[in-house]
Amino acid sequence: MSCHRRHMFFIHRFSNGTKVINKGHLELFSLPNVHYTEILLNVFISIVSSSLSIVYEIQIYYNSNTKPLILLNYASKR
Repeated sequence: MSCHRRHMFFIHRFSNGTKVINKGHLELFSLPNVHYTEILLNVFISIVSSSLSIVYEIQIYYNSNTKPLILLNYASKR
């Protein structure tokens, strides 16, 4: 039986630096006082080996203040 793991990293650029929030499952998200309205880029990268398969998804969002939110999603199969 195979096990699938899915992870999401939120990398949000604030004026005081970059903050990373680790979420365990892919799901809807919200950040206080921030509204993201447009998906600018979706990139899918697959890395396959004999024992491990990893799929990466990169999404870049912009809000009304043009501060980017970069999502790095990856799912590993062991």
